[in-house]
Amino acid sequence: MKPEIALRRALTGSGIPIDFSGVWKNELESVMTIVQAGDVLSGKYVSVVSSDGSQATGPVSGYVDGDLVSFVVRWNEFQAITAWVGQLTADE
Repeated sequence: MKPEIALRRALTGSGIPIDFSGVWKNELESVMTIVQAGDVLSGKYVSVVSSDGSQATGPVSGYVDGDLVSFVVRWNEFQAITAWVGQLTADE
């Protein structure tokens, strides 16, 4: 995509959001459950990776704009916030 097209799309929004709802598991076996209402995400993250080897949990909050997604987790067990941002792309 040409940069000017990407910029125009970002400035005007990208239309109908992709539904990111569901249960997501990463390669380390941590699990995130997402519920999407329009362009707003909420849910729960359970990480199996923590400094003392126990699970860490936290609420998920985020946003979707078309194929773009961002979310944060505020961890319950310690003072920390982790943020992610990404873009859904076709698997080629």
